[in-house]
Order: sequence, then C-alpha cells, then structure tokens
Amino acid sequence: MEFRISRNSSCPCGSENKYKKCCESKITKEQENYYALLQKSSVIKNKLMACMSNVLSDEQMDFYSMIYHGKTIKESFGEEEFAGFFDWLFLLAKDEKEDLKFLEIIIRDFADMFTSLELEILNEYLNNTQVGFFKIVEIYSDEWKVKVREYFTKKEYVIIDRKLSELVIKGDVFLSKIQKIGEGFYFSGTGVLFDRYKILQIEEEIEDVISQLKESGDNSLYEKYMNNNIPTLMNIDFKIPDFNTISGESLKMCIGEYKVDLNYIQEVLHWIDKVDDVFELMDCDFENNGEFIFADASAILREDDLKKYENESLGGIILKQEILYEDGNKFQFDGKINIKKDKFEIWAQSEKRFEFLCDRVDKGIGEYLEFVGEKKVDIDELDLLENDVDVDEKDFDKNETFSKGVTNEYFEKYYINWCDKKIPALGSITPREALKTKEGREKLSDILLDFENTELHHKKNGNEFFEGSKVIREELDFWN
Repeated sequence: MEFRISRNSSCPCGSENKYKKCCESKITKEQENYYALLQKSSVIKNKLMACMSNVLSDEQMDFYSMIYHGKTIKESFGEEEFAGFFDWLFLLAKDEKEDLKFLEIIIRDFADMFTSLELEILNEYLNNTQVGFFKIVEIYSDEWKVKVREYFTKKEYVIIDRKLSELVIKGDVFLSKIQKIGEGFYFSGTGVLFDRYKILQIEEEIEDVISQLKESGDNSLYEKYMNNNIPTLMNIDFKIPDFNTISGESLKMCIGEYKVDLNYIQEVLHWIDKVDDVFELMDCDFENNGEFIFADASAILREDDLKKYENESLGGIILKQEILYEDGNKFQFDGKINIKKDKFEIWAQSEKRFEFLCDRVDKGIGEYLEFVGEKKVDIDELDLLENDVDVDEKDFDKNETFSKGVTNEYFEKYYINWCDKKIPALGSITPREALKTKEGREKLSDILLDFENTELHHKKNGNEFFEGSKVIREELDFWN
C-alpha cells in the first residue's frame, strides 16, 4: 500500500510552501509515504468524527468519555486529552447495544462516505491496531524511525514517526497503540509516558494476565486484554512510593523565612561556624567595602546520629544528601541555612528535623532574627516522580549533592563501590553477584538502562551530569 503527496499541495513539513518547492527532493520514498499517510489519516479522522455525530448523541458521547478518563467532553482539557479519547473511541471502543466496535459499525453503515483507499486503511485500523507498553530501544533520527519493544511480550517493531524520533529518549516507555498499515508500522494518536514505578504497579495490577503470558508464551490473551482495557490502564490510581529521610521520617519539605539584622551578621556567622555543633558553615562572601552578600550552612548528621539509623530497615525510597569536600571527606546532611542579604532561610526535609533546627536557631541567634513565615509541603504535593528528582531503588540513589570542589574522581569511586553494594532491586545481592545468573543479568540490565535513560534526559535538557552508568559497565565489563 503506497501513498503519494500531490506536488502542488502544501508541504506536510508545515512550511506553507508547495511540496514540489520544499521537501519533495529532500526526503526518501518511505518518508513521503509516511507524510502522505498522515495527510490521508487526517482526512479519514475528520470523516470518522462526522460519522460518530450520527451514531452517538452528546449524552452518549459523554458516557464513553467518562469510561475513558472519568471526564465529560466539556471537562476534558487540552488537545492531547481530546486526541487520546477520540482515537480510542474510533479504534477500540464498542457499542454496548450491538457489541461491535464503532469502527465496524461505521464501515458497515457509512462506507459510501469513504473512498476505496480510505476503506482499505479503515480495515487496517480495525484488524491491525495493538495497544501495548512500548519501550524505545533504538532511535534512527535521520530516517525518522525508532525501534520499540513491547515491554511484556518482547515483540519488536520499527516505527516511522518524525516527531517521535526527535523527542524520545532511549529507554522511555509509552502506553500507546501501534498500527500496521500496508507494510509499515506506525504509532496512532498520543502516547502516555510511564516511569519505572508505574510499570511496576502495572505488573501488579495485571499480574494474572502477565502470569498467563509467561506460562503459555501465547501473546494473544495479553494483546486482547490490552486492546479491551485501555481505559482501565489509563485510570489506575498510581501510588507514589514512600519517600523517607535517612532517619526514617516521612519526607516533608519545610522552609522557614526570617529577616536578619545585618548589624549583627558577624555574630550570626560566628555562632554558625564556631558555637553551634549542628550547622557547618560552607561558604560566605562580602563586598570589598565589607557589605555582606550571602552565606550557606548545612545541618550535618554526625556519626552518632548516623549510628542510630544504620541498622534500621527502612522501606520506600531513602533520599540522601551529601557534602563532599576537596580532601575527599563526605558528610550527610538533612537541612540548610541560606542567607542572602537580610533574607535568612532554614530548610529541612522532615517536619521533626525542621522544628529541631528552628529551635536551635531561635535559642542561639533568635535575638538577631525577625520571623517572616514558614511553608511545609507534603510529598504528594511535590510530584517528585514527574520532575528531575533522581529516584530509584533504596540503595541506588543518585543523590542531590551540594558540594565544593567535587571532582569526577569521587563520583567514579562512588559508582565503582556501588558494584559491591547489596541492591534490593536485584534481590539484595550485589551487581557483581547478579552477573552470575541470567535473571540477575536481566535485572541489572533494566536498572542500568533506566539509569542511562535518566542521563540522556539530563543531556537533552542541557543539565550537568556524571555518566555513572558507563563507570558501572566498565567496572563490571557488562555491555549487554
């Protein structure tokens, strides 16, 4: 099945020039076929929309919208939500009365609205659409292609999709629909990005289906389930993993703000640096004329503090933070003082620690401070898993590090040492031990691919990062 773009039509690249004067001589026949199919698909979906207005009333449309994502049509926001809903409605949803897919009804009752080629494409939609969790395995940007692997069946496809090839990162996992049209494979509609923790919860949610797939090796039961249950998968109430501090307290970001009397800034800094045994003055600066600029201090967890927690078995994800000195010494901390001009802030990552630090500050230098306000934010308001907070299994933290003079040499040693730490995600064995079994190598590979996926996202966003995964692979000689 081949498609062609009219030479006098607008170029599908969006330049508003005619195709013959724009991209015709710059793209391959396969890429032209892809562009032409996009154009044809747009025409078909407009016709499908017109058909659906004759098949369903507004009330019925809201009924199916509620099934899909718990919202009426009017309550839906954004183009992606609309596109995702109608893509499901056209391709996979069934009419409850006739027990037929709406697409089957449209092909049967409205065939005269479509050309013979369009009907051919509709039948491909009907027979060759598959929902799945697709992991990006390789990206071929110049060819507009990506290789994907279905997460549970392990089936691989090479997809042609220009935007996808430009935007995705190797290791990303999407809930989406693949269609085979002619000899090519394409993604249909919008995809939803799933992180590692959501995938693990999906495995628990559909455990029976996954078990049947593993026991029988028959993909058909799983594929049928996926096509019939995309609304269920879209509406799972995912649980954010428990985030704890190293002391086992629930994570809560707490900030207290004060106004400091700059006439006594030297007394404040002296107390932090010389008098108090909790805070460690990390940096401070003054103008040439002696005017104060800023100071930073950290609330250090001393050896006695750490000994209280080192033998405790803490669940969830443990967020550790470290200070690394030029001499190689490191200290863990769980709070900070930041002073900029006359603005004095105390920060801590648990409510209990915050109250302790505020009490120390109040007793030590409270006479020089004027309270302004405080804010405490619970973990479920932070949306950590959707942002650039590096979280993984308990002992596989990519720690947020406030440091002076940190060198790559330290990080290299850190990741080399990681190879001999017991990792819960590996069954509480070390990565070096995991290499001895097929199951261990597969689990280690998944962890490293997740790690590399995070690194690639940092690289794409222009963030600084250290290639810890490369150090680990070199140390283990593991290049799966």
